[in-house]
Amino acid sequence: MKTMVSWILSLSLLVTGCGTVVPHNSTGGPTTASNSANGASIGQANPLPATPESPLVGHPAPNFDLKTLNEQSSVSLRDLLGKQPILINAWASWCPPCQQETPDLVTMSKKYAGKIQFVGVNMTSDHDSATAAKAFVHQYGVTYPTLLDLQGSFSKDYQIIGYPTTFILEPNGTVQNVHVGLLTRSQMESLITNALKSRKTTP
Repeated sequence: MKTMVSWILSLSLLVTGCGTVVPHNSTGGPTTASNSANGASIGQANPLPATPESPLVGHPAPNFDLKTLNEQSSVSLRDLLGKQPILINAWASWCPPCQQETPDLVTMSKKYAGKIQFVGVNMTSDHDSATAAKAFVHQYGVTYPTLLDLQGSFSKDYQIIGYPTTFILEPNGTVQNVHVGLLTRSQMESLITNALKSRKTTP
């Protein structure tokens, strides 16, 4: 039954232009999607009650502790909390919409350097590899931090149902917006502008 629901959701997301959608096969089950108020994003809704830490808008984002691209160190969400909003982009090297939106992410990361923290999370556990991620980062000139979801923990905790998926977090870690699928440059600008207007610092 979960598989059927996941494929139905995937089809609906594809029809609405959300890019490459990969059904979420973790034990957490699939999430559902609904349009956000500003029309720029798709907010995720959990079929189960939201936990204190949840990828749902308005809830504190789940912590993560992921290896960096060189696999020599790791970064946690707690390391990123502070005075700046955080943009987390979940992607896969084989995903065409990810390839399409990455140049704009790179441009935006440079434009808003010092104002927004950009972080890429490669879905390494889903038919990807650190080698492919490194080649992707080199090809597109990605300068912001790239983390590897080697065990699939980020995908599960953040209920990723398709690539790319972008999360906007307030400086204190509260999820402000979620966008499933390709982001245009204007949509990125809108999300970033909203984040800067309503940022809340860590207590």
